[in-house]
Amino acid sequence: MYTPLNLVGTGYACTASILLKYIPFILLEGAWALVSSGVLIKKHFKNQ
Repeated sequence: MYTPLNLVGTGYACTASILLKYIPFILLEGAWALVSSGVLIKKHFKNQ
């Protein structure tokens, strides 16, 4: 449950950073969203 919520939160934070044009936070939240996505994909294929 934590990982999907983490992905949603980082997506919102990254979107807000894009609107503010704050590059360091865009990179940080974008990287964190990629990590969260990778964890979700790994869990998905592990359960099959």
